[in-house]
Amino acid sequence: MSNRWKDRLPDDFEGTCLSQVPMRNYTTFCVGGPADVVDVRRVDDVIHLIRLFQTEGQGYHLLGGGSNLVIDDAGLTEPVIVFRDSEAEIQVENEILSVSAAMPLDHLARWCADRGLEGFSFAVGIPGTVGGAIVGNAGAFGRQVADCLESVELLNEAGQCERWAASRLGFGYRQSRLKSQARPVLSARFRVAKRDRSALMDEMDKTLALRHEKHPDLQTVPSAGSFFQNIEPKSSAERRQAAGYWLEKAGAKSMRVGDAAVFEKHANMIVNLGQATAQDILTLAKTMRDAVREQFGVSLLREVRTVPDALGAGLPTTRDA
Repeated sequence: MSNRWKDRLPDDFEGTCLSQVPMRNYTTFCVGGPADVVDVRRVDDVIHLIRLFQTEGQGYHLLGGGSNLVIDDAGLTEPVIVFRDSEAEIQVENEILSVSAAMPLDHLARWCADRGLEGFSFAVGIPGTVGGAIVGNAGAFGRQVADCLESVELLNEAGQCERWAASRLGFGYRQSRLKSQARPVLSARFRVAKRDRSALMDEMDKTLALRHEKHPDLQTVPSAGSFFQNIEPKSSAERRQAAGYWLEKAGAKSMRVGDAAVFEKHANMIVNLGQATAQDILTLAKTMRDAVREQFGVSLLREVRTVPDALGAGLPTTRDA
């Protein structure tokens, strides 16, 4: 990372500045070209860094766990802030849990279950950080982060900290206002409740077993999870339709482009077989989407985020895109 940034940071800044490192090292898909990276763990360091970039008019990208993400093979010209910390402090008072946005979501789910706190059992096994989970309203098995979120601490465009109630975030299925607004999440408060620890641990084990049956092991098979959003019902009486159902009917499981392939156990997941590029993944995703649209008239929306946004052209994330 350029010295002109490092020299402007306070003496107590604890982040690590790296120059032109491969972004594939920071994503669960293991794709992405070089970029300047600042690896930070403390909320104060994120605030210092973003304020500096704002003052200089410097654009930046903020990453947590690097899940649900495809980064350009050509790399990024703007610096990347990687904000994650599995050792961040967790506080609970009067059934309100406070935690840094840098905390891995899976770690938080396990921490809660181990202490008999209900609210996050659904999140065990979900990669990424608390901050990213809030922005994308991550969820599984009919539950989502918005169900238990009380409030978030944000950094606004002027570099000032603000506390927003969850009701201000405009949550929808895998959506929030934060997806389109430049307000980084610093920390969050969640509602939790006491429950029998053994019951929670059993529930967590069952959730992990279900994930093991259908999802790739990210330690050995790089992926970003579900690539397309499930389909919203046309009325409140209907249930959301699984994108994977239509993809499997369209023959997606036999599709492959380079080292990007559809996962054999789940038609809505693309995996990196070793040397897949971002372009391989997006070309395959377009082939999958086109097959469903041509055969069944169903238009799938992308769930996985691309950096930069223009990289995902042709794979819309909303109906009005």
